[in-house]
Amino acid sequence: MNTSLNTGNKIYKKLIDELRSKILSGKYRPGDMIGSEYAFCRTYYMSRVSIRSAIDVLVAEGLVERRPGKGVFVRSGIPGNLRVQVIVPDLVMAHCVQISQGVRSGGGSLISEVSVSDSCGDPEAFAKTIEKLPISGFDGAVIYALNIPEMPQLLSSLIIKKFPFVLVDKSMPGLNVSTVHSDNYGGGLLTGRELVKRGYKRIAFAGDFSASSCIERMQGLKDAMNDASIPYDRSLFIDIEVDNTVKDWTSAVSAATDKLLALKPELISYSNDVAAAIAFKHIRELGLRIPEDIGITGFDDDPLSSFLQPRLATIRQNSAQIGAAAINELINCIKAYSSSAEYVARHITIPVDWIPGASIRS
Repeated sequence: MNTSLNTGNKIYKKLIDELRSKILSGKYRPGDMIGSEYAFCRTYYMSRVSIRSAIDVLVAEGLVERRPGKGVFVRSGIPGNLRVQVIVPDLVMAHCVQISQGVRSGGGSLISEVSVSDSCGDPEAFAKTIEKLPISGFDGAVIYALNIPEMPQLLSSLIIKKFPFVLVDKSMPGLNVSTVHSDNYGGGLLTGRELVKRGYKRIAFAGDFSASSCIERMQGLKDAMNDASIPYDRSLFIDIEVDNTVKDWTSAVSAATDKLLALKPELISYSNDVAAAIAFKHIRELGLRIPEDIGITGFDDDPLSSFLQPRLATIRQNSAQIGAAAINELINCIKAYSSSAEYVARHITIPVDWIPGASIRS
């Protein structure tokens, strides 16, 4: 929109410049009332016509909105003044920390504030944080796709209320929402190909089958085996059956490992490094050697994997890239919602890397 006729008038150009500066610098926050036409007339000694023309310019720029009978308010979703919340289940998880760091670094000058909400492993607290988003004062959110029963309903409510958000870590089938996640299938395929190269044939897999990311990792592994004409033994692919309300997976992982060891696999591939680390300890307590008696792989490249002896062979998720891509996609969503433009959800896949380790034979 051409506003040269308006802004060329020095009488109210000063008002436009001053209000614009205060909004973009964050002095006036989204939702703040900055005054009324009558108040501006008294403060700036201008006519009502001049004040109205100045406000028209700021409305056209998308910085403010008039609310009849109340005054002039700063609009939400203004680039350079965006407040974003990152909601993760537990910052004990390196994956969550790195995603949050990626969000902080990815938005650049368009973001004025990034707040990270850590639920400390409490699913109820996690759900309540999501539920409160529409009245939180934030312009949008990056949400970890935690596998809890109420998640679809919570996210559907945000969609209905047109609250901008992007999911990270995994997709949620059936919901029209943008997601950013690792190439879980590709990671499973990479793992399988590396195992095939090393001569493994009787390969087992253990993971939380209620998570879509786990299923994708397993499918990639199975396809690598099929490509190499290695028979797939269904009994060697089992659900860890973890209770997602419990932070400690020790009992579930140990039980799943015992079931698999009884079937005499050459190697067990775990769906994440936490499970693999628990298995390391349990297998050693049984008097078995890694990798001589049983090979182990993980997924995530969690920092703990580098401390395991022998070093865990795993897949690295580029978590900071996930966060950076998520905040950029969230900005697109916020802009579309604030301008009433159509927003088309996207699904972004971030590549993964194979990290070799001595937990498998060379």
